[in-house]
Formats: sequence, structure tokens, C-alpha cells
Amino acid sequence: MSLRNPLFWGYALLLGFVAVVTGEIVTFAMLGLILIALNNIHRTLQSIRDRLDRSGPGQEKAPEPAKSDPGVREEG
Repeated sequence: MSLRNPLFWGYALLLGFVAVVTGEIVTFAMLGLILIALNNIHRTLQSIRDRLDRSGPGQEKAPEPAKSDPGVREEG
């Protein structure tokens, strides 16, 4: 949910009104901080995904294990 979305602001105003009526101002502030942090995490993950998409297929694959690794069984 983007901060530019009117639904976000409507939801925030509704929660703010309920917080004032019930006296839970600190809870409202903490929820606001949590939502901002989650929004920042979401944007960061989106930018990482976009960079991986632009890098092309196969760029993010893990390297193949070396044949001398003890955990690798040789077939044959």
C-alpha cells in the first residue's frame, strides 16, 4: 500500500479517530511507526526484485560445488 493511496489515508484517519476516542494514542503512534517500517521494507524488496529482473536469467544462481567437496557424490 503506497502512502499516496487515498485508502491508506482514510484508514489512518479512521484509526486515529478511534485512538482519540478510546485514549490509545500511544498505540496509534506505534502502529504508525510499524506501518512506515513495513512500507520501507516492501519498497526495498521491490527494488531488489527489479534489479534482479534487469540482470537477466541465471545471474542469481548459486555456483556449482567443486568435485573435491566431500558432500558431492560422483556418479559413474
